[in-house]
Amino acid sequence: TGYKEPQIEIQASKPNKIVINHYDIGLPPEPIDKTTINLEEGRNIIDLAGYWGIVSFKLENSDPNAKIHIVLK
Repeated sequence: TGYKEPQIEIQASKPNKIVINHYDIGLPPEPIDKTTINLEEGRNIIDLAGYWGIVSFKLENSDPNAKIHIVLK
């Protein structure tokens, strides 16, 4: 079964962007979608309910002081 409230919580120390890559679970994994989301300095919550299979995340610019939590409820 899946998660009811999957999300990623980012406490960013500066404005930034996060790229979310969504892949099919087949072998080899095939890209399904790529989404870029603007992040503001401070707390950002991104809902992951629309994603399934494999998901990867990458900040556009490095933020060594950021705190990032993936929450799977």
